[in-house]
Amino acid sequence: MTPKIFISYRRADSQDFTDRLFEHMEKHFGPENVFQDVGDSGKIPLGVDFVDYLAEQVRACDVVLVVIGEQWLRILKERLDRDDDFVRIEVESALEQGKIIIPVLKSATPMPAGADLPASIRKVARINASRVRPNPDFARDCETLAEGVRRVFGMVNSRSGVSSTQTPLDAALQRAEGFGGKRNRDWQPFVTTFADLPIPDMPFCLVPAGSFQMGSDDGISNEQPVHEQRIAQPYWIAQYPVTNAQWLQAVRAGAVKEPKDKSALKWYKDAALADAPLVGVDWFMARDFAAWMGCRLPTEAEWEYAARGVESWRYPWGSNWEDGERVIWDKTSGGRPNLGTSKPEGASWVDARHLIGNVWEWTGSRYQPYPYTEDDGRRGSGGRVRGRLVARMRVCCFAAARITGDFVSPAALTRYIALILPAALTFWGGTFRGASLASVTSGE
Repeated sequence: MTPKIFISYRRADSQDFTDRLFEHMEKHFGPENVFQDVGDSGKIPLGVDFVDYLAEQVRACDVVLVVIGEQWLRILKERLDRDDDFVRIEVESALEQGKIIIPVLKSATPMPAGADLPASIRKVARINASRVRPNPDFARDCETLAEGVRRVFGMVNSRSGVSSTQTPLDAALQRAEGFGGKRNRDWQPFVTTFADLPIPDMPFCLVPAGSFQMGSDDGISNEQPVHEQRIAQPYWIAQYPVTNAQWLQAVRAGAVKEPKDKSALKWYKDAALADAPLVGVDWFMARDFAAWMGCRLPTEAEWEYAARGVESWRYPWGSNWEDGERVIWDKTSGGRPNLGTSKPEGASWVDARHLIGNVWEWTGSRYQPYPYTEDDGRRGSGGRVRGRLVARMRVCCFAAARITGDFVSPAALTRYIALILPAALTFWGGTFRGASLASVTSGE
């Protein structure tokens, strides 16, 4: 049985993009199984109640693709008090009817935060999305989307050999474990949330197994020599820097304390910066937040691999600076942290954001000279830590940069926490959280 696909989109936001997407979905599922509410398509009869007709179409479909472009959220907010926002009605109807919903993110558009959506469709923010990028990736991303539709609908994709009983999460983990791509674009980003974490709407990016060249021969001496690193197992890394609002949740839960640095505390309490990265926390505070989340701090190798990918790019988006247009740095920051959802065009190959620029980030590794060796004692994820920890340079710099940091003092640097979860197949049974905590102990 072929699934019937309903494409929900806003003309003012993504008309041309959706037209192309529609054509690709028709090739996969047939023109009689794909619905797009375009006036010249001949699919919407004249003289009928458009809202009732849309509800009927949603009821008749199996899967709803919600196309989200750069203007989608702005238009939604502008029409919150209107009864004729048909896109909102389509999504509400799909949720009420229990339809399969797949958000389709246009290019670098970020997933809307749940707090920005009306209560009637807030659940959409917790649904794993598919990203469709422009050429040369458009056709391949549409292919991945179509395969995802087949899987979630319960069909067998004979080309990939994925079982009809396999969930999208299981399929992504299988793909990440067997990843052998040589180009960053060979990996289709997979971003999801985990309902049983203390912050259930925090998105995580799946980072596949692979190899990359760590370090830089044209940086400072502690970034040398360049050497190969093998990432044997997939893992998860938080898509965005931990925000002031997220830290506040941990403070209210008694897991951590407020930042003490004067500037950091001012930004932390500024409602306009609730979704900006938290700054001014020491390494132990970062570790404690991660432990409360059921996670840990990333190692240097994990952090740099998520930023650079299998092609070992200089920057998360490639090896050209491009006049700094993809990053928050000293000329564009305004002297404070910027929202994590800003500059989506600077996303890394796994769709992690702000892996350079904006703020600093702690890792779980002690500072030791390169080459980096995982089992040489540099991993400092728990217990009483002695020595200096590594903070990754993120302001007007490149992804291989590293500095040492005083881990018991926030100093004058701004930092954020990237959280890691191991990509274990035992997640839903609870072992997943236990495994992530295995290297984290309490006490200083």
